[in-house]
Amino acid sequence: MNGLAMENGRARYVTCCSTGDAVESWRGGRRDGGVLIDIETDEIVADGLSMPHSPRVRGDAVYVVESGRGALVRIDRASGRREDVAFCPGFARGLAFVDHYAVLTISLPRGVALDGLPVADTMRKRGATPWRGLIIVDLRNGDIVQWLRLEGDVTELFDVGVIAGVRCPRGFARGTVLSTRGEDRWDLASARQNNEVATRGNDGTS
Repeated sequence: MNGLAMENGRARYVTCCSTGDAVESWRGGRRDGGVLIDIETDEIVADGLSMPHSPRVRGDAVYVVESGRGALVRIDRASGRREDVAFCPGFARGLAFVDHYAVLTISLPRGVALDGLPVADTMRKRGATPWRGLIIVDLRNGDIVQWLRLEGDVTELFDVGVIAGVRCPRGFARGTVLSTRGEDRWDLASARQNNEVATRGNDGTS
């Protein structure tokens, strides 16, 4: 098992690269041995998948990233019918949604990791090379409407999340004291309160 989809706070679907139960048996099923399983019914919703990752429930469908094919796939929950939404130029995994857009992460392959996989054949036909970063796909037509390439030491991305209403987010440990110029210091709660006051203005308007 390498992917988990939640629905209403409960685990609902999982993806697996193969149905084998021996150590590393998944390697033999990389090309088309993957499955999407409904946890509640213990039934296989879709099979023949190539290294499926990051299942996500959205309405009547489960979206899956078929890393081995470089494809974002929409699977009908009732019938198991599937359709490709978009091609991903790299080893894709990690998926989130914003309105009618999907945000995915793509990574560079580990050594010869793409050899023998459909995504390698597709990239050769397209004259493309794998890269790493984020892509944003319009779910209505499959167009990649924006992307962000990452450079440097990071070669693999495993997931992506969306924080609504936040620009330039930064991570801080719980209780962290933030510091600015010189000895000026304040805690996160005070900073948030001061920002709200500044945003509203002295007369209480925004």
